[in-house]
Amino acid sequence: MCLTCGDYSYPDAVNHECIVDTCDSETEFLQVNGTCFTCEEGTSPNAELNGCEAPYVPPVYPDPVDPEEPVTIPVEEVPEDPIPIVVPVT
Repeated sequence: MCLTCGDYSYPDAVNHECIVDTCDSETEFLQVNGTCFTCEEGTSPNAELNGCEAPYVPPVYPDPVDPEEPVTIPVEEVPEDPIPIVVPVT
């Protein structure tokens, strides 16, 4: 006798019962054949529970500038007496 199981389940070794695996929702998702798929390290099941994805990392923004704090602009120092250039006359 062949046991026909529905989606997300599979027959046991003697074809008497349908089995549905219990998956770890942090690292696995249930496949249509009834078995759990384990995501690679550093990933987890996506929202649709049909694949794995890396965790969301929010963007890092620089600290805001305080409008009350004065802004210092660096000034390039120019020597007071420039070095003279001597060109020999031939």
